Amino acid sequence: MTDYKPAWEATWEGFAEVLAADRAQRKRAERMARARGELREPPKPRSNAERRKAAQGLYLHGDDMRTVAGERRRIAQHRSNDDV
Repeated sequence: MTDYKPAWEATWEGFAEVLAADRAQRKRAERMARARGELREPPKPRSNAERRKAAQGLYLHGDDMRTVAGERRRIAQHRSNDDV
């Protein structure tokens, strides 16, 4: 025997199906609209002079990287410490 649903219940289920399908279609349309959107122009490349000006002061020289003798002695003392 077939179980019948009340008309209002079947109607609401039908509305829910339509709304779910509409929501999926709307999301797909929004995604496609975003994908088709115009991208802004990329920034113009920097000139060599601009690059050099930005890098000014970032150069490291051997003298800057050298560890002074006192610092080397402190590190050696710390490493040879038996307490560590």
